[in-house]
Amino acid sequence: MWFHSVFLKTLRDHRVAILGWGLGIGVLAPIVFAGVTSVLLTSPQAKNELLTLTRNPALRLFAEPVDVLTPGGYATWRLSMVLPLVAIWALLTVSRTLRGEEEHGGLDTLLSVPRSRLRIAAEKLAAVALSLLLIGLLISALAFAGAAAIGVDLAPGRAFLFGLNTSLFALVFGAIALLVSQFTSEARTAAGITGILLGLSFVLTSASRVVSGGEWIGQLSPLHFFELNKPLVASYAVHWGAMTVMAVLASVLTVPGVVLFTRRDIGAPIALPMLHFPERRRPHEIPFRAWSLQSVFARNLSTAARSAMWWSVAVGCYTLMLTTLLRQLQHDIDDLIADLVRSNPSTARSSPASRTAAV
Repeated sequence: MWFHSVFLKTLRDHRVAILGWGLGIGVLAPIVFAGVTSVLLTSPQAKNELLTLTRNPALRLFAEPVDVLTPGGYATWRLSMVLPLVAIWALLTVSRTLRGEEEHGGLDTLLSVPRSRLRIAAEKLAAVALSLLLIGLLISALAFAGAAAIGVDLAPGRAFLFGLNTSLFALVFGAIALLVSQFTSEARTAAGITGILLGLSFVLTSASRVVSGGEWIGQLSPLHFFELNKPLVASYAVHWGAMTVMAVLASVLTVPGVVLFTRRDIGAPIALPMLHFPERRRPHEIPFRAWSLQSVFARNLSTAARSAMWWSVAVGCYTLMLTTLLRQLQHDIDDLIADLVRSNPSTARSSPASRTAAV
C-alpha cells in the first residue's frame, strides 16, 4: 500500500521521525506536570523559590512566565524553548524533499513516470504537512493522557491546540525552506539559511520582551505568534488570530515555492541577477596545484571550511545579540539582587563576595 503513491511513500519515510519527535516531546509534558504537582505546589518554600526565580529578568530572554504556579502555566514556561525545535525537523526535511533528491538524482527517476512536477511536489509537501500534524497529535495525546493520569485539569480541546500550535509553527519554517531551496543548488545551503532565520526569530522575540517599547519587534518573528497561544493555561484565552497568521504565512510561502519548482530547470537554482558572478577560471583550467587537492585531509578540510565558517559567524552573531540584550536587563538584574539581599538577613550581614555567591 505504501508504494502506490508518492504521498504514501513519503509519509512512510517519515514514520520514525513522527514517532521520535511526537513521543520524545510529548512525554515531557506529563513529566513536568508530575514534577510541579508533587513538589512545587505542596511546598510553600518551593513556591516562593519559584516566584523568586521567575522574577529574574534574564529569564524573559527565553520565555515569558505566565501563571507558573499552575501545572499548565509551569509546563508552558518550561517547554517554551523545546516545542519550537520541531521546526528544525521541518526545515531539514523540506530541504531534502525536492532539492535534496535533485542533488542525488532521485528526482530524475521519479519524473520519468507519467506524473507532473506539480503533482509530485504537492504529494511530497502534503506528506510533510500530515507528518507535522501527526507529531502535533501525538504531543497532544500524551499531554492529555499525562494530565488525566496525574489529576491535572486539561480539556481535550486545549490539549489539541497545544499540539496544533507546535505543528503550525514548524510548518511555517518548512515553507520558508521550500522557497529558499529554489534559489540554492544544495539542500544543506537552504537548510542553513532557514536555520539562521529560525535563530533570528528567537532573537527578535527575546528582544521584544526586554527592550523598552520594542513590542513591535516580536511581530516580525513567527515565534511571536506561536507564543501568543498558551493552551495549557486555562485562564489564558485562545488567540485564533495568531494561529490563522501562521497558517496563512505557511500557505503564502508554499505557493511561490511550488510555482518556482515547476518552472525552473531540474538541478539548477533560480539565478538572481545581483548574486551572479562570472567565472574567474576558464572551464578547461584545472587547479592541479591547489592546496586542497594535495591530500585527502586537505580536500576534506576545504570542504568543511565553508560550513564551519558560517556556523562560527552565526553562533557569534547570536551570542553577540544575546549579550546585548542582557546588558539591557542589567539594571533590572541589579534591582533583583538588591531585593534578594534585603529579604535575607543572613546574606545582608555577609561580605559582598558571599552575597554574590548566594544570589
